[in-house]
Parts: sequence; structure tokens; C-alpha cells
Amino acid sequence: MNNIKELRRKIQIVGGNTVTVSLPSSWVKKHNIGKKDGNQHEVIMKSLADGTLVLTPADFNVNLHDRIRIHQISTRTTSNELIRILAADYMGGIDKIILKIKKPLNTEILREIQEFVQSRLIGFDLSNLENQIEIVSMFQAPKYDMVRLLQIVEMRSLKMISSCYTWIKEDVSDYDALLANMYDWEITIDRQTNQMIRTLQISLFDFWTSEKVNLPMSELLYWFAVIKAIESACDLAVAITELALNHVDWSDNLRNELFKLGNNVENLFTNSLEAYTAKKPEIAHQVLNDQRTISISLHRKWPISSTDKLDGTSSLILRHLEKIGTYARKIAEATLNRDAAAHFDIE
Repeated sequence: MNNIKELRRKIQIVGGNTVTVSLPSSWVKKHNIGKKDGNQHEVIMKSLADGTLVLTPADFNVNLHDRIRIHQISTRTTSNELIRILAADYMGGIDKIILKIKKPLNTEILREIQEFVQSRLIGFDLSNLENQIEIVSMFQAPKYDMVRLLQIVEMRSLKMISSCYTWIKEDVSDYDALLANMYDWEITIDRQTNQMIRTLQISLFDFWTSEKVNLPMSELLYWFAVIKAIESACDLAVAITELALNHVDWSDNLRNELFKLGNNVENLFTNSLEAYTAKKPEIAHQVLNDQRTISISLHRKWPISSTDKLDGTSSLILRHLEKIGTYARKIAEATLNRDAAAHFDIE
């Protein structure tokens, strides 16, 4: 693993016109730079527009599994330092850059890094995971582990759904802070689901070009359906939180009804994701039954025409929560369809 380290060297004038600078001995040893078998190794130098000079061993190993570079990032690291690291690795042919972080990066620094990757590193995408940031070439780097990514997305999406309705019954002192958190989580979810969709697209390309397939063809559509359902449910969670700003005085009965519906929907979504990730069709069947029961009960108690009983805010919350339940149903259906396809060996 690479530590970010700044070294200062004096330049030397040789022969009146040639400028030289010594290389760090640790770097020389690590990359076997120097005389070997009577031949002098070479280095490749590339100059970037911002004045950065990238120095890379000429015989840099381009084996796919060696084109991964890991950096330990401290809280004192600046955005300029990070950008120089990314630029150097990019110019050096690295396909996967991992920034190990003990604490989340400052929001402004993360934004600058994201903008740099999107505008300057052609073909690369950024994924902000729990304890590291990965910048990956989508066409040359190893495929993402879809199951691991889904587990991360599952954790964050359930956090969003849980947070979007708890304010209904609990006192929240700062609605603006709650909404800011939801926006941050939504951005992270969008990037991670986008990464999953990119991996699915590459798997589809691999299938048609007869390359090694990352996912069986029969599973691609089910994964697409699950990812889309998660994205849509999280969008609704944000919309529900935004309604907190229009918070009105509800009766205890209505408040309890809204909170109970939110809790039931959260359980539905939790169970649907467990059914898909653990491949448990029996849980998926239960989700379908529970979602149907919740929907029927909701429409009997609070029909759409009951404008005299519900204000605009509470009516929207009810419908948004119900819609999240339908996305849980879609995930459960994908689980059952995948199970059926596997049973009949459909490829």
C-alpha cells in the first residue's frame, strides 16, 4: 500500500545545460530501477497541464491484476494532493485506484475529486464505499462484486427508508439537517446503483462477445429490476422527508397510522432484499402476501377520495409509502422469477 509522502530534492546542473534530480532510493528499489544484466532501465516522463510531472518505470507491469494501486489517505490530505495521485496513476496505466480512508472525506474535497474523475479521467467512474473510494476503469478493470455492492446499497437504502418516516412520531429538532443527510445518502445510492448498472452492461457485452461472463444471462434482467426498484424507493424516501418541512399538526390517531404504515413498509423492503440476496423464495412469497394485505387495508381505511379526512401532506406520505411497498413487491417478484429460471435451467 502506498502512503502519500512528499519528498524534496535539490536539482543539479550538469555540463552547464542539463538539469538532474536524484530519485528516492526506496522507489528505485521497489521498481528495480538501475543497472540490471548490464542494461540501464528507463523511466517514462509525462507532463500534465497543471505542471505535474509523472514519472513511471518504462517496463511497468501491465498485467491486469497488477494494475491496481492502493493509497492510504489521511485526514490532512488536500484535494490537490489527491488529484495529483489520481492523475499519476491514470497516466501510469492503472485501472483501479483505491483510496483507503479511516474517516469520510470532507464534502468539498469529495466533490472536487468527483468532478475531476468525471471531467478528466476518461472511461473511469468513482464509487464511494464504506471505508474506501474506488476509481475504476469500467472497460479494463476487474468486474465489481455485484453481491457485495448490493449489500452496501441495501444497508444505505434501508437507512433512508427508516429515516424518512420516523420524524412523523418522533420530535426532530432540525428538519434541514435530516433532509441534508437524505440528499447525501441519495447521491451515494445513485452512484453505487450506477456502478452496478455499468457492471451489468459489461456483463451483457461479455455475453454477446463470448467472453467470460460476470453474471449469467438469465440473471441480468432480475438485477436490473432490483436496482431500479431500490433507486425508485430511495427517491420516494427523499420526497417523504421533504414533506417534513410542511409538517402539520396531526391527531394522535393519524400520526400513529402513518408511523405504523412506515414501519410495515420498512419491514416489507427489508424482507424483499433479504429474499433476493439470500435467494429465499419463501420470504419473497411472504412479502407478496404482506404487501397485498397492507395495500388493501390502506385503501379501505384511507381511500383516495377521502380528501375530507386527510390533508395534502399526509395524503402524499400515505401514497409514497404505499409505492415503496410496491417496489418491495417488484424485488420479491424478481427473486421468484430468478428462482424459477434457475429451476428450469433457463439461460
